Formats: sequence, C-alpha cells, structure tokens
Amino acid sequence: MITIVIPQKGQRHLTNRLVSQIRQHESNYVRIIVVDDDRDSRAMQTRCDLILNEGDGWTDAVNTGIALSDASEPVLLLNNDVEVSGPFTRLFVDFERGYQGGLVMLGAKLRNETALGAHSKLLSRPQWLEGWCLWIPQAVRNVVPFFDRRMKMYFSDLDYQMCCDRENIPIVGVSGLPLKHIGRQTTQHEKGAKDRWEADKHAFIRKWNDA
Repeated sequence: MITIVIPQKGQRHLTNRLVSQIRQHESNYVRIIVVDDDRDSRAMQTRCDLILNEGDGWTDAVNTGIALSDASEPVLLLNNDVEVSGPFTRLFVDFERGYQGGLVMLGAKLRNETALGAHSKLLSRPQWLEGWCLWIPQAVRNVVPFFDRRMKMYFSDLDYQMCCDRENIPIVGVSGLPLKHIGRQTTQHEKGAKDRWEADKHAFIRKWNDA
C-alpha cells in the first residue's frame, strides 16, 4: 500500500479536485490521507481518510500523516495545489528500485535554493527538491522518520533533505511525471505567512549553524 499524504488548510476545493484526479488515475492500492489543519471538514469528499489535526502548520500535518501510514511502505507528500493528469506512483516505484535498497529521496523537480541569501553556505549542495511533491521510500523513513517541527510551515522540507544528504542518501528529481504544481494557492491566503516564513528561516539557520 502506498500512502499519499495531503496537508490542507482551507482551499478544500483544491483538495477535492486532487483526490478525484488521483482516484481517476491510480489503483485502489493507494491510500490517501488528508490532514486538515483548518478543523473544518465541510464539503470534503469521502474518498480519502480525513484527519482533523490539532497541530500548527504544514510540518505538523505531514508528520501526522506519516505517523498514520504503514511504516513498511513508501509515503508520497503532495500539496493540495497539484494537478494530476495520469498515473504516477508506478514511476516513483520503478525509479526507487534502481537504487540499492530503495535508499533514495525522490521528487518532481529540483531547484536552486536562493532564499537563504548569505546563509546559503550552510547548504551541502546547490539543488534541492521542491517541497510540493516528495516521495519518501521505506528505507529513507528508517533513517529520517519525521520532519523537524521547529520549522512549522517553511524550510522543513529543505531541512529534511539536508538530513538525508548528511546520511549520504541521494536526492533525485524524476522527470516526466504527470504532475503540475499550481503554486502558493494555500499559503498566499494565510494570515501572517510572511512572519511565519521569517521565523522558520531563522529556525533553520540556527539549527544548521549549530550542526
């Protein structure tokens, strides 16, 4: 069983669309966990496991979903502002099998991380996976089980990859996936998002300055 974890805070129409698209293109062997940080399940469809979360932010939501998944199987983290146009989990599975023991961190797209400015020297490599789509095989979960909650909304995806890189786990983008990220359809509506971004950035810098 492959578990797809979708963190949600508002914008439920995006989640409903994403769940419908996944069900259209994927088999019943996929379990979908929606972790709702808005504590309001109105208008949510039932083709997923809906968890009303008491946490605070993206990081706590994905950790909640990961904790509810089968520890012996891979987890895919998908933001709800993603569109699916075809089958995709098999592409991740096949790519993972190309690495011994499935010890590889996968995603849809690599990017240069520029948000840290002068603190970019803390980074162990120039390119990192964008956080809207992260495939975490069981072998990787054994090494880095959860995301660091000190970064509530931002930078925890980068921090997780830094932890993987420190353990010599390859970080690879998979090309040709039928996934499209609309981008910032949830966080742009979030009150206090700029302050949260700054706080999480400083938490990331403090952690890796001390590492």
